[in-house]
Amino acid sequence: MTVFQKVIAPGEAAARVRGPYAFPSDSVGGFVARLQDVAHLRHSQAVFSGLRLDYQSSPFHSLLDGPIQMIRYRREAGTLEVPFDECVAGHPTGFTDLDPFTGKGYTASGIPIRDGDLIPEFYASRGTRMQTGAEMWEVTPGGTYGMLAILDDLTGGWVSVGGWKPDLP
Repeated sequence: MTVFQKVIAPGEAAARVRGPYAFPSDSVGGFVARLQDVAHLRHSQAVFSGLRLDYQSSPFHSLLDGPIQMIRYRREAGTLEVPFDECVAGHPTGFTDLDPFTGKGYTASGIPIRDGDLIPEFYASRGTRMQTGAEMWEVTPGGTYGMLAILDDLTGGWVSVGGWKPDLP
C-alpha cells in the first residue's frame, strides 16, 4: 500500500468532521500525489508551489500566507490513473485541463524531489473510498505539520485529534 496525499479546499476539513459535507466523508477525488514525492514540501507555500495550486478558480489563492490542509490515505498505487492528456501516445484517457496542468503525469512545479525528478501526479475518481485510519493534516507557513483528525473505524467518520476544534467558515 502507498500513502497518497490530497490537498483539500479551505473549510473542507471542518465540514468533514462537523458536517454537513456534500460527499461521503470517507471518499476522495481529484489530483493526488504520493507522500514520498511531496514529503520535502515543508511549509504551506512549498505545497502551494510544488503542487501548482495556482490554477484558474483555485480556492487556494487566499491561503498564500496561511495553512494548507490535506488528507493522507493508503491505496494500491496501480488503482489510480496517471492524468495524461490526449497528446501523449498510448494513453487514451485524454485528460484536459487548463494551465498549470501539464498532461504529462507530473506537476508543473519545477521543484525537484531528488536528483532533478519532478513531482508525479495521479488522479483519483470522485468517490474513491479511503480506508479507516486515513489522516487529515495541516501545514503552516512556518513549516509546522499537525494532525487534525483521523478516519474512525467504528463510526466511519472523522474524529478530531490533539484537541483540534474545527471552525466552519
